[in-house]
Amino acid sequence: MKVLVEERWTEKRDRVLKIYRTPDMPVDWEDIKTTTVFLDLSGHSFGDGSLGYDPKKFSGWLGILEAIRKIESPAVIEQVWIYDHSGIRFKSQKLLPEKRQSESNISTNPFSGSLPQGHASWDSAPIGFLFVRESDAMKEYGWTKLTDDRRETIRSYMHSELDSLNQSYLGDIYSVIDLSVKKCNCCGKDTSVENGGCSGFLGWPPETNGINTYWNIAEFPIIVNPTK
Repeated sequence: MKVLVEERWTEKRDRVLKIYRTPDMPVDWEDIKTTTVFLDLSGHSFGDGSLGYDPKKFSGWLGILEAIRKIESPAVIEQVWIYDHSGIRFKSQKLLPEKRQSESNISTNPFSGSLPQGHASWDSAPIGFLFVRESDAMKEYGWTKLTDDRRETIRSYMHSELDSLNQSYLGDIYSVIDLSVKKCNCCGKDTSVENGGCSGFLGWPPETNGINTYWNIAEFPIIVNPTK
């Protein structure tokens, strides 16, 4: 169900962007999948699924990690945790040094200490891995070798995509309809003609969620909140 959350009008009131919250609208993750693989082993359906890594064939997360490193050759890899309480949230965490890794724990809980009443320990758990293959990174960025700085660039990209996944599961998705408005010569009422629209914008406000890529928000300075 879509809900009108805001209208952005031109100063002449002859054009309006109607912005809707559309939490049930599916998001096209094709761009995310080009270089980033989200591996889920929890029975849920996220990202690219299990990629054939059957958890029953491994003694724990460490065995799965070693297999991914051997088969996928990741440029950067982090463990993904899920927090499932009144909604779903994801966070990824850098891996512990190899000497401190164990079958039961290869990274620390990124939700620990950030949630009230001990919910982090009750309702969060590791769910899989987020990584970018070396070959994909080289192809995507046109690199011939990986440096520490380039690995951090990849890491930032991974975190950004995980943020987008969080916004999708929170229903923080918006669509826009662009209308031209004018007075009817006969009755004096406003009439409108749709110019087009677009959907799948994640997060708020319009200045930063991608809407400004398609429309110059500065040209629509008058803000009307229909819920107030």
